[in-house]
Amino acid sequence: MAMSAIHRNEVFEQFLAHSLHHLQQDLFNQDDSVLQTIKTLCISEIYSGRCDSAWRIHVAGAAAMVGARTGIIKQWYQSMEALTALTSRGPLNNDEIHPIVVKEAILDLYSGYTPDLNDVFRQIGKGHATADTVYEMIQRDQMELRFPPDVQLDKAEVRQYAACNTAYQHCALIHIYRKLENYDATSPEVQYCVRTILDTVCGILPMNALSPWALLTTPIFTAGCEAAGDDRDLVRTLLKDLHSTLRIKNILRALDILEHQWSSKHAEIESLDFIPY
Repeated sequence: MAMSAIHRNEVFEQFLAHSLHHLQQDLFNQDDSVLQTIKTLCISEIYSGRCDSAWRIHVAGAAAMVGARTGIIKQWYQSMEALTALTSRGPLNNDEIHPIVVKEAILDLYSGYTPDLNDVFRQIGKGHATADTVYEMIQRDQMELRFPPDVQLDKAEVRQYAACNTAYQHCALIHIYRKLENYDATSPEVQYCVRTILDTVCGILPMNALSPWALLTTPIFTAGCEAAGDDRDLVRTLLKDLHSTLRIKNILRALDILEHQWSSKHAEIESLDFIPY
C-alpha cells in the first residue's frame, strides 16, 4: 500500500505515519514480518523522492535485526548497506555493519550484480577499494557470468542482467577513480567508465518495467555525475524514460540533482544524503 501511495503525498504521509506507529509497537518482535515492514518503508521513503535521510534510519534499523537471516530480505539488506556506502554521507556506523561472505560469484537477480561487488562498495565507503579488484571481477564475468541454477532465463534476459552487472562494475570504478584516487572527471579512465555504462545501458533498450531496467538508476546517475556534452543529454533522456516507465519520483530527483550540478561550475552534491535507488 505504501508503494502505491507514493504518488499521492497526503495519502502517503498518513499511511507512513500509521505504519511507523505499528512498527514501533512491534520492534521487540524479531520475526521476518518486521523486517519486511522496514524494507517496505525504506523503499517507499526512497521512491517518494523526499529530500531527507529517513531511508537511512530504516537501513540502520534493518542492520540491527538482519543477523544470520538468508533469502531475499538478506539480499536486499546487503545491497542497501553497500549502496549506502556510496552516498556523500557514507556508510553506516561500523558497529552496524555485518560481514559479507560470498562463497561463489553468482549474479544476484534482486540487485542486478554479483554479491562480491557489495563488498567493493562498502570498501569504497571506508576508503580502501582498488580498481584492480573490480577489473578482476570484470574479466571473470566476461569469461563466464554465473546465474542461480534454479532460475531459467531466456537469452534476452541473460543479456540484460549481464549488462546491468557491467554497469554496476563500472559504477564502482567511477567511485574509486573520483573519490579514492582523485582522478579528474575529464580523465580518460573516468570517461571510459561513463561511456561503458551508457553504451551498455543503451544496448538493452527498449525499457521494460519487469526487467533489470528497474535496477539501473544508480549506474545511470553515477555516469551522469561525471558526464559531459552529449553524454549529459543521453543521461537526461534515459532518466526521463526510466521515470516514464517506472513512475518513481526518486528518478526525477536524481535528474534534478544532476541538472543543478551541470548548470553550475561549482555545484556539488556532497551535502545531500541522496541514494539513487
